[in-house]
Amino acid sequence: MKLIYDHDHLISRSKTELYDEAGNLRYWGIYDFAFKHRTRIFDENDIETAYVQKDISLDDDVVVFCDTADHVIDKMIAEDGHYLLEKRGLIYTGNEETGEIEGLMKIKKGCLEANSEVELQTCVMILFSLVEIQRRD
Repeated sequence: MKLIYDHDHLISRSKTELYDEAGNLRYWGIYDFAFKHRTRIFDENDIETAYVQKDISLDDDVVVFCDTADHVIDKMIAEDGHYLLEKRGLIYTGNEETGEIEGLMKIKKGCLEANSEVELQTCVMILFSLVEIQRRD
């Protein structure tokens, strides 16, 4: 499944809408200025489903994936030349413009391609995490 989005909105942390190939809104995310380093993720019904947040208490290179009840789903950790999803042991190579996790997803500037509908939200969290983990302020 492919989701199309405006890459400039993603990078500027403005509202970023992700549409399927038929033009239907599937997810959207926005940086939450009330919680520093957090991006909130919503479904097509405007219901918050998850958030990603840089965990500056742990390390400058860790982003946590959480559900709306603040339960940690996974963590993305920046390592030399790639990013590791800690719990699943998956490696993302690339950056917020282009990259992939083999067998799970690919990103090409403005397009997120998930190999499975079941993994779609995880792929969306990874996309938003890539922007947050590279933030250095």
